[in-house]
Amino acid sequence: MTHRAHNPASAGLLVPPSGIQPPQPWALSVKCGMGPSEFLVISRVSNKPYFVYVIWSDSSRRFYIGISENLAHRLEQHNAGISKWTSKFGPWRLVHAEQFTGYSGARKRELELKKQKGGEGFYKLIGRTFDDLTQREEQSDS
Repeated sequence: MTHRAHNPASAGLLVPPSGIQPPQPWALSVKCGMGPSEFLVISRVSNKPYFVYVIWSDSSRRFYIGISENLAHRLEQHNAGISKWTSKFGPWRLVHAEQFTGYSGARKRELELKKQKGGEGFYKLIGRTFDDLTQREEQSDS
């Protein structure tokens, strides 16, 4: 049996130019953009603030739970239709957020909340009621 050395270039695979570092264990590459080689590297740095957030859509009467380093920017993305699932149900508003000192703690909390699927356990975990979360703040006539 003959063995050939595997050559990614001959197999039609993209070969990064020399000097590009291999993916690091602290990074996650996510395909974005239109070309086959356009990737966004998402940092999972420890001791950096991360937020678990809950957004609410009055029009569809749905919650969405997520995680982000920048709440304002992430909410803008949801309302701009960049997120596939949330684009169908907006507009969204932030109703709850919790800050964590690193990604792993925030991710653990996000999964804990999502596991409750909006049931009573969800409200107990965040210490708020459905009415408290979904009630709009009163506008004062000043």
